[in-house]
Amino acid sequence: LQAPEVLSCLTGCPCSEVSFQAVQFDADKLWQALFDGRLAKFIMTCSTSSDAGYLQSMGLMSDHVYAVLDIFEIESIGRMLKIKAPYQWAVWQGQWSANSSKWTDEMRDELGYT
Repeated sequence: LQAPEVLSCLTGCPCSEVSFQAVQFDADKLWQALFDGRLAKFIMTCSTSSDAGYLQSMGLMSDHVYAVLDIFEIESIGRMLKIKAPYQWAVWQGQWSANSSKWTDEMRDELGYT
């Protein structure tokens, strides 16, 4: 089962899926849908592809679903997702990871990231 099917089975609510490979994919429309979903307090997820080497180097699992906890748009940085895995042993190692030098105290405070 794919994430939308599982969520629909668990919640009884309709679910949708957006593919980055779709010919008509529009990043701005996706971001607006995420923003609207956040405002509506929808359950949202994201998933990874099967590119295991690249993903694992960043602390992500291939072919895995993550909960989208929040979304942020910061003028000086851009768009960010706060995601969570159902396990604790793998931790994001890419840009904006917990130990990244990109974080400032002001940004942590603004985003509620401790």
